[in-house]
Amino acid sequence: MTTNGQMTVIIGNGVAGAAAAVAMRDSGYAGKIVAVTGEAWPVYFRTRLPELISGEVTIEKIVMTPVQKFAERNIEVRLGVKAESVDAKARTIRLGNGETIGWDTLLLATGSNAFMPPIPGRERCRNLFVLREAADAEAIRAAAAGKKRAVCIGGGVLGLEAAFHLTKLGLAVELVELAPRLMPRQLDPAGGAILQGLLEKQGFRFHLGAKLDCLGDGHLRLQGGDALDGDVYVVSAGVAPRLDLAKQLGADCGRGIRVDAACRTNVDGVFAAGDNIEHDGKMWGTWLAARHWGNRAGQSMAGKTVSLGLPPESFRLKLTGVDLLSIGEADLEGTLCANGAAEAHVIAARPDDGVYHKIVVAGGNVCGAILLGACPAGRAIEKAVTESRPWNEVAAEIGVSR
Repeated sequence: MTTNGQMTVIIGNGVAGAAAAVAMRDSGYAGKIVAVTGEAWPVYFRTRLPELISGEVTIEKIVMTPVQKFAERNIEVRLGVKAESVDAKARTIRLGNGETIGWDTLLLATGSNAFMPPIPGRERCRNLFVLREAADAEAIRAAAAGKKRAVCIGGGVLGLEAAFHLTKLGLAVELVELAPRLMPRQLDPAGGAILQGLLEKQGFRFHLGAKLDCLGDGHLRLQGGDALDGDVYVVSAGVAPRLDLAKQLGADCGRGIRVDAACRTNVDGVFAAGDNIEHDGKMWGTWLAARHWGNRAGQSMAGKTVSLGLPPESFRLKLTGVDLLSIGEADLEGTLCANGAAEAHVIAARPDDGVYHKIVVAGGNVCGAILLGACPAGRAIEKAVTESRPWNEVAAEIGVSR
């Protein structure tokens, strides 16, 4: 049990920071916990941000834990207060409101910024947005009111969902993706082609394998000459971890803040968790992984031995008429299968129906899957990936030949 005299400060109240605070209390930490965030809202389901664009939900509906619920656990959450600078030697944080607070233990759960590609002319473009926080979604919704055309840059999960919710506002949407297929980090070429056909039937228009030339007021020009007219532009081109505070502290940083399995940095008393961390050369960009690392950090900061297993990465696409789950190691480029390190089993492929079910097996165990379209055995397959179950057992249970 940690003594009441100790002070823990958590910078960030996204899912990683919130999970860490709760895990500390659940692990018996009795000291003071203060979480500061520059956002106006406490932790919310960031995966549902596109729904704010269409007004399908309000921010109040997607808040996970209200401030008063944190207060009931003796966790103080300060909203709209940004951490401007940190001092490792003095163990202090200077906040945007001019206040300085001290800490005994510090968690950097600062997350990431949306990445804005260096598109020539972007500074002259009105109504150019990224989508990372609730305020971004609200700004996009306001800008789209009464407009007719939108251009979305980025064909990943977030870009597709943002495009979909812009269509619900009545805008015609064109989507640009630099890769030759949609969702290149979640789908293989076959799955990407089937998803593309499914969405084109719903009126989506895609420009795949496209390279951006310049952005002006009212149009996006692609290399090769095509010009896409838009009243609103939304960029979903990945994220860049927030490392500025970590670097001020002298924390070791690569692509992210380097941590050990207990979320400790190389700076005494400083931990990190969420989208901003790097462990054993790997980074994660999913909501579930951020929550996992937050739980892990909270237990570690409370002095408990961490024994949590990392769940497989999983992605769901939430569009009307589309049912998609990509989970685990799905060998998207076919490299593992080509090298004999894995085998792929396509148990259903009906492009006209928008169906593609693929299971990947490595070492005899199920390690990944792509499930596009209704799959009666979907829950069993998802569980098999999570538990790394033997393929021969799973195949028998779901009724497919090996």
